[in-house]
Amino acid sequence: SELLKQAIERSREKNVIFVAAAGNDANNNDANPSYPASYDVANIVAVAALNNQGQLAYFSSYGKTKVHVAAPGVDVFSSVPTKTDPSGYATWSGTSMATPHVSGIAVLLLSMDPQMTFAEAKARMMKSCRPIGSLRAKAACGGMIDAHLALLNESAPPDMEDPSNWMAVDRAVSSAHPYS
Repeated sequence: SELLKQAIERSREKNVIFVAAAGNDANNNDANPSYPASYDVANIVAVAALNNQGQLAYFSSYGKTKVHVAAPGVDVFSSVPTKTDPSGYATWSGTSMATPHVSGIAVLLLSMDPQMTFAEAKARMMKSCRPIGSLRAKAACGGMIDAHLALLNESAPPDMEDPSNWMAVDRAVSSAHPYS
């Protein structure tokens, strides 16, 4: 929708960060855009969903350039008011359940520094992602968002479970030989 894109652009002009669910189609948003997450507007932060193992959820859309961060999005305990039970709760899954985690971190950052721009908040959230090897090619930050590190404005240590971070060391090993 051109109107939705224009509204997001107007929100950018007002220094508003726009957090968007990446989608639940297991889609590569780089190749097949999903909107509004894939609009090329600087204030958008597109969010993928992770399971409780820290892996991309089977349904989550992804994209090395169009999806920025990942957050928990499987079996998230949430309020689900109904007419018969206005205080009901249930677990839900989806990138829409991951998105509030990122929105909450954005609010924490902006409450800490009300003068922070959307670009600074977005960069800080992406910088503070905890790297996960399997997300390196699935999200721009290559990992899971981390509120604590975002608030401290620190980068996460490398994921030592990811073979790309392993250091190669040449070794020569020999045992005693029975023959001269």
